[in-house]
Amino acid sequence: MAVKYGVFLFTIGFVIVFTKPGIPSSAIDDYRLAHELYQAGKYSQVVEKLKMTTRQFPEEFEVNFLLGAAYFKLERWSEALTPLERAASLDPTSFESHRLIGVAAMRKPRPDFLKAVQHLTKALQIKQSAQDYASDFELSYYLGYCFFAQKDYSRAIPYLLKAHLLKPNDEQTLYWLSWSQKYVSGCSEAQKFIEKAVALQPARKDVLILYGYCLLENRSFEKALQIGQQITTTFPQIKDGYFITGQANLLKEKPDLPKSVANFRQTITLAPEDAPAYFYAGQCYEALQQYDQARHHYEKATHMKPKKCSWHYKLGHIYELLAFKTNNFDFEKRALKVYQQVLSLCPQHEPTRKRIHFLRKKIQQRKDRNNVKQ
Repeated sequence: MAVKYGVFLFTIGFVIVFTKPGIPSSAIDDYRLAHELYQAGKYSQVVEKLKMTTRQFPEEFEVNFLLGAAYFKLERWSEALTPLERAASLDPTSFESHRLIGVAAMRKPRPDFLKAVQHLTKALQIKQSAQDYASDFELSYYLGYCFFAQKDYSRAIPYLLKAHLLKPNDEQTLYWLSWSQKYVSGCSEAQKFIEKAVALQPARKDVLILYGYCLLENRSFEKALQIGQQITTTFPQIKDGYFITGQANLLKEKPDLPKSVANFRQTITLAPEDAPAYFYAGQCYEALQQYDQARHHYEKATHMKPKKCSWHYKLGHIYELLAFKTNNFDFEKRALKVYQQVLSLCPQHEPTRKRIHFLRKKIQQRKDRNNVKQ
């Protein structure tokens, strides 16, 4: 997942306050030149100039901070952390140090969200204690995203809500807030935020996809159909548009089963491992009384998702229908085996118990009749 706010804009005031006496003038000159290079945007030269200086004078805040800031500007996130963390240890009240550590920890190839949260929180506390709220939006947004990335959605929501209050028309905040609300409270809460995001960016793919799924969950099938069709028209190689359209065609007041089948088949073409597409295509075929096609799709779905009780139950039901339609009683044995698998997954599933009891009785009665005939 991409993070929108990649680099904070900040300036470094030209203040040289070395803490130890006896710093040679050459070191001060190096820092002065590095600062000028930084202001000129020559960050690679800053790094080369200060690497040796920080080794010679590791206890100087200004040198460590400027080196870390240069690495940060170069988006060399991992390398930025060491000098910035040293700067933060030398001056724990440095807002910029904590802020940049938080972002760098979040943006490095292997993000460290725990460290990011720790330092972004500290930065926010420093700002609030100074009654300076100018950067609250960025900090709140980043903290919300960090918690979201850790799947701690309940803790993400307050920060994302604060960011939203500070910047109501920021579509990225609305997007992560919608996802967080969906995970915590369902789509009823998420939809009001995702609708705002759609209004701001009506052609953004990931926003439209989330909106379509929320509309399905909230049973707004006609609107979901419109959004699904918009996605398939604008992004024809994205499977979600076809899946949303297929679901809407299946679930709307007057289902359009042939169109729904076509939508799910296209979903499968684009994403052959999409188990739900196989399952819902099976439902369509079952409703169309094309039971062998339904069986094939239910079998594929349950093979991909072997722990879905309801899907196995539907497969057992189709085996029973095929036994009745074809007089091939091997399907009854298959149904019985599938129902037993359902009970192993969901021991309290009472409809399955009843089907097992019915089938065993039916199979036994057939054996008894055959014995009488012999």
